[in-house]
Amino acid sequence: MSLRSSRSNLILSGGIYHPFEETSALIAGHLAKLGVRSEILPMREGLARLSGTRFDVLTINALAFTMTQHEKYAPLRSVHAFAISDAEKATIRGHLASGGKLLGLHTAAICFDDWPEWQDYLGIAWQWGTSHHPPPCTLRIDAEEPFETVDELYCDLALASGTEVLANATCRSVDRPQPILLRNANAVYLALGHDETACDNAGFVRLLTDAAQNLLSSIEKDA
Repeated sequence: MSLRSSRSNLILSGGIYHPFEETSALIAGHLAKLGVRSEILPMREGLARLSGTRFDVLTINALAFTMTQHEKYAPLRSVHAFAISDAEKATIRGHLASGGKLLGLHTAAICFDDWPEWQDYLGIAWQWGTSHHPPPCTLRIDAEEPFETVDELYCDLALASGTEVLANATCRSVDRPQPILLRNANAVYLALGHDETACDNAGFVRLLTDAAQNLLSSIEKDA
């Protein structure tokens, strides 16, 4: 199916421990090859923009959470802690209810830890005290076209009911397959994308663009 020549995408970007400015720019560049125009904004500013503007896709490439889970975050909370407001929840609900789609990348599963409903929308969530990841290392991706990449492998995340796993990954220290690409009704989540090297990997780009194309095709089917 051919896609409409131009689609709009809002990338919410920013947070600790990851080079979000660089990875969001790379993601926007990859999606531009599909005819997708991306606007990149910080989380709070971006949600305000979404409340008054129609976007085809909302992409979360950010780490926005309350930072209450461990005292190691204490020095960072005053600047980086994020608690989602009721109005912002309504904005995301409204985006999806109006036919918009959701693309979550890497840390999106950690976002909005004070909003249980987020797991149902994204299809997956980080479980504090259970989920974990080894340092970035060589991952073996079991997808339609298998590949290797150097990235973080998120482990033991919680899948929402009805979520379909499309690809898994393993590494030397984690031999049990972990889901890295999944889909539910209105969202696709790709767990890869820790840094610039990961986001420029040819296999990552293939998964990202295929996922985006499927989301956009579903918009056209619903139209």
